[in-house]
Amino acid sequence: MVTLKILGVSFNYNSIKALENVTFNVKAGEVISIIGPNGAGKTTLLKCMAKLLKPKHGTILIDNRSLDLFKRVELAKLIGYVPQLEETRFPLTVFEWILLGRKPYMGMKPSKKDLAIVENVIEELKMKHLAFRKVNELSGGEWRKTIVARALAQEPKILLLDEPTNHLDLKHQVEVLKLIRELAIKKKLCVIIATHDVNLALRFSDKIIVLNEGKIVFCGNVKLLKREVLEKAYDVKIEMLHDTNRCPIVVPKIEA
Repeated sequence: MVTLKILGVSFNYNSIKALENVTFNVKAGEVISIIGPNGAGKTTLLKCMAKLLKPKHGTILIDNRSLDLFKRVELAKLIGYVPQLEETRFPLTVFEWILLGRKPYMGMKPSKKDLAIVENVIEELKMKHLAFRKVNELSGGEWRKTIVARALAQEPKILLLDEPTNHLDLKHQVEVLKLIRELAIKKKLCVIIATHDVNLALRFSDKIIVLNEGKIVFCGNVKLLKREVLEKAYDVKIEMLHDTNRCPIVVPKIEA
């Protein structure tokens, strides 16, 4: 089972400090959501974990081995990354696009196992009706599900998701996040989600990380997150309600 450790990671865009001394661990089977205001460093942190950006300071370890020591093909089998935006749409079918997730494993052509894995992902995400449509004909939500499906087809041990529910309606948001949580438990994945949706993060995560100005201001169990932390991070008054499962629900506080 894979473990992921982020130790004292800092990153700058020239003179702009994006991350400062970020440290946390992710265990196999755990879902961690990173929340925080625009510009807090959520996307930058995911890109560092995906080895798309190199931290100025600090270390990222997969099973106590530095990320720097992994070759690209190794990481392609270990890490599934869903970026916030992916606009390039070659005129492939949805099935063919998802099959690209099997590229690290394939030879000249896909094996029966590769095809079976893609079929299974399409089934799990309820995308059979889309399988042979061209991706450049999809709606924003359908395209988003296709990108998530491609990452799942990689069968990664670490899943990095940047706003995975963008463009999805409420039903499909819940459907995708529920599946990701189930797969995290069943397949012992390390899942890290960057999201603006605080309530979905609270509902589907084991732990929450609140980033603000590149620093972690909270990291812990969902039920331990305090209203004051969110108010300070987002600079807005809020109320925290609780449902029957004691999961916090965050709503803005409107002064009369």
